[in-house]
Amino acid sequence: EVKASAQPASMCMQIFRHLWNHGSAASRDTKWTEDMGTLYQFTDINDIEGNKFDFNTLKGKVVLFSNVACGCGYTKKGYEHMVQWKTDLKGQPFEIIAWPSNSFDQETKDDASIKQYVTDKFGLNFPLMAKGDVKGENTNPVYQWLYKSFPGEVTWNFSSYFLVSHEGIPVARFEKESWEEIKSGIDAAVQIAKDAAAGKTTAVPAAAEPAAPAPAAATEDKPAETSQWMIAQKNNIAQAKL
Repeated sequence: EVKASAQPASMCMQIFRHLWNHGSAASRDTKWTEDMGTLYQFTDINDIEGNKFDFNTLKGKVVLFSNVACGCGYTKKGYEHMVQWKTDLKGQPFEIIAWPSNSFDQETKDDASIKQYVTDKFGLNFPLMAKGDVKGENTNPVYQWLYKSFPGEVTWNFSSYFLVSHEGIPVARFEKESWEEIKSGIDAAVQIAKDAAAGKTTAVPAAAEPAAPAPAAATEDKPAETSQWMIAQKNNIAQAKL
């Protein structure tokens, strides 16, 4: 049985250090504490087919969360990348959970139509949850829990990706990084999970202090980078003296 560490900072730092070495500024500052519980506390959430989804089945796996919608300008690239990531990591301790939501008025389909559309158009190969809110007073319980570790509601569909460790602890939040940076973070977390299963410790080289990555321009693939957020992350890394 996988047991959650009361001190996730070490794993967060390992992943963040890897990301920063590869040019990413994903948040390392998880606010998770043991009393928040792990992902595995959620056993009464409905999936897209109306069945109860028991998150205990994800123990030992790294999990990536994204809020999605069929009517968004980022739908095509968002789903294509997630399907490819799942394909690339077939057989590895990794899962993606996509959460359809009409919180931004871009998911008007019902659950059955959402699943059919994503399956037919993108070759769905990971679980979809039942459509639900990801912001506001009716935010679904899992996203409420994610926001406790990384405060701030998502600002759009496919704009935020939450990475949860193999111990069920939120360890990174990607805010508008490139697809390559997100995949790099996934790979780092999966390697840590594999090493933990084998009883090994993942060695991550100490990071030299790099130049801050340039903010990405808005494209049809991804929203624009937030420059102030990037600057804040550079300050974080400097203060941590990685």
